[in-house]
Amino acid sequence: MAFIREAIRRSPYFTKYIASLYDPGDAESYRLGLRATNLFGRVIDNLELKCSLPVDRAFQWAEERSPNHHKYALTRKWPVGLIGSYGLDKIENIPLINQNRELSNFDFEITSASNSSGGVKEMKHIKIAEYEYVIKENGEGERFRNLREAEEYMCKAFGSQEHYDLIGGRYVDYVTIEGFDKLTHARIILEIGNKPKPKKPRFRKVQFDIVPASAVPLLVEA
Repeated sequence: MAFIREAIRRSPYFTKYIASLYDPGDAESYRLGLRATNLFGRVIDNLELKCSLPVDRAFQWAEERSPNHHKYALTRKWPVGLIGSYGLDKIENIPLINQNRELSNFDFEITSASNSSGGVKEMKHIKIAEYEYVIKENGEGERFRNLREAEEYMCKAFGSQEHYDLIGGRYVDYVTIEGFDKLTHARIILEIGNKPKPKKPRFRKVQFDIVPASAVPLLVEA
């Protein structure tokens, strides 16, 4: 897989799909969206070339962040990108992200850390798939700044649980990480490790993935 490069990004085919994320007439949001596409490409390059984190999937979408949305008013939308690198062996390379000069500008923090030994939570209780053993903040209500801190808190939180066990010698085998770009106002979400794969309920439609149906894929077959 490869990131959609400049020639493809500027093609009518691709820009049509990026434009579909925004309201007609909202040129500023669309402009930031296109700039964010280049940003996500640089993030992918750094992850793959400098952090040994090959990217398996990448998507872009737009979100509203205003609490005062009105259906008859034009509300600014902001870019969001999700980039996934999957497999247990990827966990050990997470510290390289904030050691990378360009990626460190986004102030990445771990928003959730999981251990898959307890299995996936029943989908009737949640909207987005996650493991039974998951932590989303430390004891002071803050995100985790690094993997070691998340592993220590995971051990404290679930180490005494009957079904808790190390996965490949690791306390944590799946994390979500989030950063922010000040120029495009883009949220950058990274998924790394053993992504949860829940069973879909037979008689109920659910969105078990954070990626919305409107999202535009940013990877093509190389």
